[in-house]
Formats: sequence, structure tokens, C-alpha cells
Amino acid sequence: MNGKSFFKSTSFKCLITLLCVLLVSGIFLTIMNSLLAVTDQERFDRAINKIYGRPVKTEAVAVANYNDNATIDEAYKIKDDGNYLIKSTGKGGYENGTVTCWIVVKINNGSIGGIEKVVIDSNKGQSYIDRVGAKALNQFSELYKPDIIFTPDIITGATVMSTKNAICNAVNGALDFVNVLCGNVTTEGEKLLKSIQTLYGEIEIQVYGAGDTLITAESETVTSFVPEPVKQGNATINSVYKVRFTEGEKEVLHYVISSTGTGGYDNGTVTMLTALAIEDGAIKSVYKVAITANKSQSYIGTITHLDQYSGYPYSKGLTFVADKSNNAFMTSGATMSSTAINNAINGGIRYVELNLDTLNTPAEGGEENE
Repeated sequence: MNGKSFFKSTSFKCLITLLCVLLVSGIFLTIMNSLLAVTDQERFDRAINKIYGRPVKTEAVAVANYNDNATIDEAYKIKDDGNYLIKSTGKGGYENGTVTCWIVVKINNGSIGGIEKVVIDSNKGQSYIDRVGAKALNQFSELYKPDIIFTPDIITGATVMSTKNAICNAVNGALDFVNVLCGNVTTEGEKLLKSIQTLYGEIEIQVYGAGDTLITAESETVTSFVPEPVKQGNATINSVYKVRFTEGEKEVLHYVISSTGTGGYDNGTVTMLTALAIEDGAIKSVYKVAITANKSQSYIGTITHLDQYSGYPYSKGLTFVADKSNNAFMTSGATMSSTAINNAINGGIRYVELNLDTLNTPAEGGEENE
């Protein structure tokens, strides 16, 4: 077939027809894409409408992260009411997934006055997030109080603990961010006291660090009895403090250890606070324990057995074990997380056993231990 006959052939006509169809289709898709494309501003306006139900004037605020468990994606000051609108992504969801939320933080006289609303924007890997409905999210507003740290057990009515954990982290991250914006910067002493206070509830405690130095909320630096993290068995001892309080007419002494246990799921870890009751210079019992952080433990929210450690009598060589023959110190479905928890607690106990003489010796000029 010569060139002239090819241009007259059916094949050439089909080719031209196909090219025309592709060209028209391309032009049509380009036009429709332009018509249907959602700009960042439109997405933002939709989010605003979902939260406020009306347009509001906003002013962008530079973002920064003050909480390791959350990332602040966007932040705005609402000119209409002076509140802050924060888009925050909380970590620690199911299988290390995340949940991104819009949080409206109310401002009252230059400080946080509450949470107006929490709306879920998106998520990564949270297949049951639809179980966290408006009733559960409204609890962030209902339960807010100054210095609150939201945890999955506080928010009720939704069974997906890991997903709730990520949502709580998103809200906590937003609160930390706005607190800094308002000039309410938390000192190291305040952070430490809040963390340890979780073990003692309403009991008024005094916390002492190295040199038997009384730690206050104003303390800019906090020095533990452990100068730097030290390995102890299957745990790393991060810090040790003394806690004193009065029980009736009796002066009580505890050692509180922050330790990170290995052996969790996917080589992850769990960090614990363990308070040991001391009597006559010796360990008497485990007073209480609390989880403060974890790495890669997607089922950490299912741990429900921590109260079983409270008041557990001490004997030399006391070791907690998570195994299926005796599940007193493990939770079904979270055996590896329970292992890391026990490793952290056991490491804390071993460290105090080995260092009792040093810990019991008051620093020069310090107070005598009871």
C-alpha cells in the first residue's frame, strides 16, 4: 500500500476518529476537572461551615508542636469571637494510625476557657472511626477543666480505644499549642508534678529530686536521682524521685520511678510510672502504677488490669510476669504490651533494690527520711 492509498484506507479513518474522540474527551475532562476541583480555600470553608454552621473571619497563626503525640497542621484565630480553630493530627491510633480533628478552643480573658467543639476531619487506618459519634466528641466540651489531659477511658460511649487515643492526643496537642499562644508555658517542674500527681489523686504530695531538692511548679529544671537513663534488665530507668505526704499523723515516703520496658508488640515499648512505698528504709509494697507513654502498642487502650498492682506486697526478687497460665498481670489481646509494662515495673523495682542505701541516704543539708 502506497502513502496515497493509506490516507484513503479504513484504518486511517479509524485512527483519525479515535484521535478526535481522545481530543474531545481530554478537553471535556479538563473542563470538568476545572469545574469540579475543590480548592484548599473551599475545603477550609466547608470545614468552617461544618464546625460553625456559618462563615467566620479567620487569621492564620504560625504552627508549632508542643506535644510529642500530636502534630498541629493548621491554626487560626477566629476574629468573630477571639477563639482559636486548630487542625491537629493525633498519633497512637489503631496500628499506629492517626486521626485529624478540628478543635475550637474557647478563650476567656486571655486563657483557655474550654473546648467549644471537636470535629473529626480525616483519619489514617481507623476502620471503626464511625463508632466515635457526636455524643462521644461532645464530652471534650462537657468534661473540660484546666490542666486536663484527655485519655480514652475519660471519653465513654465508643469502644474503639486506640482510635479514641488518637483523638484524645489530637485534642491534647491543640490545648498545649493554644496554652503556649496564651503565654501559659508549662515549666519542667509543673509537667513533672502533674505526671506524678496522677498516681495520688487528691492527696497533697511533695516531690523531691537529687540533693533532696523540693520540686515546685516554678522549677525550670528538674534533676532526678538518676543523672541519665540507665539500663536495668529489660527496662531503661529514666528518672527516680522521692514523694512525701502525710497520712493521718504518719509521714509517708515513696520512691517514684519512670521506666521504659521493652518486649512490646513489634519491638515497641511502654513507659510507666511506678510508686513504691518505703517503710523503715525498705520497700514495703507497690503503691500504684500508671502508663505515661508507649511506642507501637496499638492495643494499649485495652489494658485494664493496672489496679491489680496497687498495694501488692513486696518480697525480695518480686517479678511480675504476663503469661497465659496466670493472667493476673496481663490483658487478653495485649499480651506483648503487658510484657513491656511488667518489664518496666520490674526494672524499677530492681533499680530501687540495688540502690536503696544511696536513695535512703539524705543529701548533705537535706531532710532525714522517715
